[in-house]
Amino acid sequence: MYWNRRARVSDPFQVYVLPSLTLLLAQGWDANFGFKILTLLTGGLFYTRMRDRCQDPDIKETFLRDMIHKNAEISELFKPESIHVLDYDLEFDSGLPDDAKFPEYRSKLWRFFNTDAAFTTGFFKFGDVESGAVMNLKVLISQSLV
Repeated sequence: MYWNRRARVSDPFQVYVLPSLTLLLAQGWDANFGFKILTLLTGGLFYTRMRDRCQDPDIKETFLRDMIHKNAEISELFKPESIHVLDYDLEFDSGLPDDAKFPEYRSKLWRFFNTDAAFTTGFFKFGDVESGAVMNLKVLISQSLV
């Protein structure tokens, strides 16, 4: 699963700068305490960027439930006490959005630190126990992971 998201961590900063800087600073490990701190800092930054970009997308279910219950037509069929998530599937979109609405993702500085825009697409399938209603909710969300 994590190996499928390797494209999310293949930006130049993650691939070239952080490992090179970590190895460069590690050469002075015995010389000074500052080299130890900077080596651990850059190594930790490499690890946390790798860890955070390889996790599953996280969308708060309470946010989606609030949106559902604000709609009068849907709230008649789905009560807060009896609604359940039957199925869901979320995945990060690969690459940059092609839409002209997002020109900020085309800058060279942004692309140096990121390979994708962290857009999440997928679906939630909600069901209601009392009414027997079932609803598929398509999701498109932008998440900032920088």
